[in-house]
Amino acid sequence: FNHYRKHWCGRYFQENYVTVVPTVRASTDERSFEWFLDGEPKNGIIAYSSMWTKKDTATYDYSKKEWDLMIETLKPKKVLVYGEIFDFMNGVEIEQIETFTKTMRKRINNNE
Repeated sequence: FNHYRKHWCGRYFQENYVTVVPTVRASTDERSFEWFLDGEPKNGIIAYSSMWTKKDTATYDYSKKEWDLMIETLKPKKVLVYGEIFDFMNGVEIEQIETFTKTMRKRINNNE
């Protein structure tokens, strides 16, 4: 249902002149690999959140599979990565988007 809702909201925003960059992630159930890329743009710009992905865990291996399938299927021009960039993230131009938490920590440490 969330996949459908995400696309419905994206369409609504586009119809109202808002630029949309779709976020691509599968669910934690590997069966979602069958459909999580449905309706996503090919050869465009997409966003990917690496939040909750940790090295040396099952989530890392799962995220790697997800990433590889996403790059192979969509062939994006660029991926905006929200969070940490991991070793498996290759095959495409990447722009890192700093997390809100990291941004706020920097501001607090700089007394802003």
